[in-house]
Amino acid sequence: MRVAARGRLLGATLLLAACASPPNRPAAPPAGSAPAAPSAAPAASASPAGSASQGAGAAGPRATAPVVVTGVVVARGGGKLEICPDTAVGACAGIEVQGQVDPAFLSTAKKDVVVRVPGVFDGARLKVDGKITTADVQRSFNFNNRCPEFQQPAGGNPKEQLPAEVERLVQAQADRFAGRWWDQERKTMALWFTGDATALKREVQRIAPGARVCVLGNAKFSERALEAVRPRADAILAANDVLVSSSSLDTLGNRVVYTVEAIDPRTLDQLRREVGDAVRVVSFIELRDGSLATLPSAPRTGDIPLVTSRMRNEARMQALGRFSVHLDAERRCVYLQDAAGRRVLPVWPFGYSATREPFAILDFDGKVAARPGAVINFGGGQVELKQVQATETCGAQWAWIGAPEGR
Repeated sequence: MRVAARGRLLGATLLLAACASPPNRPAAPPAGSAPAAPSAAPAASASPAGSASQGAGAAGPRATAPVVVTGVVVARGGGKLEICPDTAVGACAGIEVQGQVDPAFLSTAKKDVVVRVPGVFDGARLKVDGKITTADVQRSFNFNNRCPEFQQPAGGNPKEQLPAEVERLVQAQADRFAGRWWDQERKTMALWFTGDATALKREVQRIAPGARVCVLGNAKFSERALEAVRPRADAILAANDVLVSSSSLDTLGNRVVYTVEAIDPRTLDQLRREVGDAVRVVSFIELRDGSLATLPSAPRTGDIPLVTSRMRNEARMQALGRFSVHLDAERRCVYLQDAAGRRVLPVWPFGYSATREPFAILDFDGKVAARPGAVINFGGGQVELKQVQATETCGAQWAWIGAPEGR
């Protein structure tokens, strides 16, 4: 369920990537705590620090690749520019932007401008080689109902549920039903159907006179139709090694939306052919040619192998663990220790690294995130070791995927 200040989506499905969880299987809850909301989606992968490349093909990563990166460009210290995923104007695992960027396209804490930046990417830097444009993104959700008769604000505190007779009507029209949302300001429930909804509107007025129910028609897809294309879209993305951060049924947009780390033209073309405009993909990096297997890898940093996420903008489970941080010098690996003294394999955010002398965990900006023996709060969630791609598990019994609190 997605909640906003003025309205609420009802019955919408929101699937978040439980980091390294397999499809349709929520990650196991951490000992002593539980996630704020269950999560299940295409698996996110973890890999040693610096090796955040997408997929592996015979051609191998190129030194550079032509791409378009979508996000917010932020001015950092020393005159450097960085593009971050989504609208993350704070610290992020972004990409350095080299070249001229019009100040109108720069984002700040008071203003974010999502842009598409074409350029040549080498794994760490993006050299601008074309015209920067604003991105077509959904800035907010408009929960206003669309019925002229229900446009005046309404008082009171009615229940956000339909009369039983109307609910039965909705169930009977399941093949046409495209979704529902609550207009909080006008205290009105909106119901959306495919095709002409004139007869349905009259029927609602007959069986529930006086009810503030806005009946709308002409949706392109029903919820059932959208859910029917999801397995095929999931399969296409998985077959092409696309890392999915999240997927959701966008009721107001009448489509399925996937947020991904990177995607290539071949995969986008296949999605258009097989699922059409029922699916929209929002990517941080979009290759202009070539496959994901040729996308340059992020440079290796640090001198201690560290397991990190392969996605910059991932959805995380919302449990909170408390652990101390340790280095196993003999195995040359980093582990966490819980209150019971058990070893836990940490999967750190994209771009994190570790140094040996002195031992420290560094974030994507090279700032110290943890030191030996330090006790940290680690947001995220517990997963089984087999769900994490790690050559060295450091004697751990299970893994924890997430980020130190405050980062």
